[in-house]
Amino acid sequence: MIFRHIGRRAESERLRLGRFSPSRKTHTSELPRITIVLRKPLILFLVVPVAFGALATLTSRPYKAVITSVSWGSPSCTGATETTWYGFPVPWFFTGQSKFLGGNCLIQLLGPFSGVVAGAFLLDVLIYMAMYYGSVLAYLGIRSVVSTRMRSSSLP
Repeated sequence: MIFRHIGRRAESERLRLGRFSPSRKTHTSELPRITIVLRKPLILFLVVPVAFGALATLTSRPYKAVITSVSWGSPSCTGATETTWYGFPVPWFFTGQSKFLGGNCLIQLLGPFSGVVAGAFLLDVLIYMAMYYGSVLAYLGIRSVVSTRMRSSSLP
């Protein structure tokens, strides 16, 4: 009901301004044009940065960032967990293994383990997206300055 009222109101405004004839249905004929106008900025400012950030983050996976080693247990029964972290600039993927170091006890050690830290992965994606936005904004700024200087130098 509200949408019909808004559509009629917009159509009556267009008729008042003399832009369209009353026999023409304006709301359906304008949809493709609006979609085409919105598609390019949507792709450049939403889809491309997310894809760039995800791709850059995934390609940083082979970068070995740090190796951590934690020992645990009592002196009579000692174990250690060694974890290797991968990713740049924030490590987001890890692999590790627990080892029995010595002592006289019964410990069941799990095999090698690995995983993804989702928060760190998303932070990496956001960092790379910020780099994309920064380069686009720098390009637009430089282009604006150059075109302003070109216009001002061409004036008599």
